[in-house]
Amino acid sequence: MLWKKWIEFEKSNPQKLDAKSLFIRIKFMYDQCLMSLYHYPEIWFDAIVYCKSKTNNIDQIINLFERAINAVPKCLIIYFTYADFLAAENRIDKAIEIYKNLLANVQSI
Repeated sequence: MLWKKWIEFEKSNPQKLDAKSLFIRIKFMYDQCLMSLYHYPEIWFDAIVYCKSKTNNIDQIINLFERAINAVPKCLIIYFTYADFLAAENRIDKAIEIYKNLLANVQSI
């Protein structure tokens, strides 16, 4: 997939950007990619993994998870990864809520 190759190229930092600028650029690349590939769970998952590894902004990561769930509501790995992330951030009530919603809607998924 061309988008993934382009993102990987940008991750190699050919412009020699500082870490903050590089993160902003890669996040922008994922946002651009998701305009075309909105319903591709693999891209959402890659974007989530990248953001989790490069930022401590919990709200930004949660927002990305929420967008992913809205875009690909039948992708179980995103739900499980989201609940695991919330549990690791000690947001147990929200993680339990995600699991309960998942169980309640398992037949429609």
